[in-house]
Amino acid sequence: MMISPETAVERLTRPWSDVLSPDETGLDKYLPVDYPPLLDMLNDACRNSVGESGGGAGGDPATRSLLNLEAHQLREQIDGSVRAWVSRLGKGKCEPELSAAVVQLAGMLQAHHAAKSIPETEYARIRSFFGRWCEQVWKIYEPPTVKELVGQCPNPDCNASKYKDAAGDVGAALIAFYVRDSSAVTAKCRACSWEWRDGQLRLLGAWLGAEQDDEFLDAVGL
Repeated sequence: MMISPETAVERLTRPWSDVLSPDETGLDKYLPVDYPPLLDMLNDACRNSVGESGGGAGGDPATRSLLNLEAHQLREQIDGSVRAWVSRLGKGKCEPELSAAVVQLAGMLQAHHAAKSIPETEYARIRSFFGRWCEQVWKIYEPPTVKELVGQCPNPDCNASKYKDAAGDVGAALIAFYVRDSSAVTAKCRACSWEWRDGQLRLLGAWLGAEQDDEFLDAVGL
């Protein structure tokens, strides 16, 4: 989500639209999608478990709880940063609602820049916050894609191939997580909580008898 600071403020505080490509939709056409303000989406993630609201975290309650905790921590971080900078840049009271406070901070920042009352380095640093917050909220809204793996866990104290979650649903014990727009891949056994990262994924793949493209794995650092 590489966007300008101005666009970032708009997406954080106002409804916005995006266009999904055929690769993202699985259809043979581009599809426009409307979204609520990102800060509203973050508030929803704080109130509800992201996975339960269709965000894609799978059925693992532990994964949903982790995402819920991350949402709370991110909101506190954004709220604290915005109010600290509003207090530093202005003499008035900060807006009580976070969305209004973000708009207030953006306006104060532009006013200081126009008056040349803020160093360029500090101006650029604060402007960068808005885009970073957009990316962080979006990663929580769209958590890792989860794929089930076929086979037994290589942990000799486990050897599980199936796992029943708290809701009673049965699925593969081994799962892999992929974070969109990154090379971060992690595999995990839901039965014993063993995890495999980086080069360990090759060992897991060999254990499961999966065909592996060594040239590609070398290229992505796995």
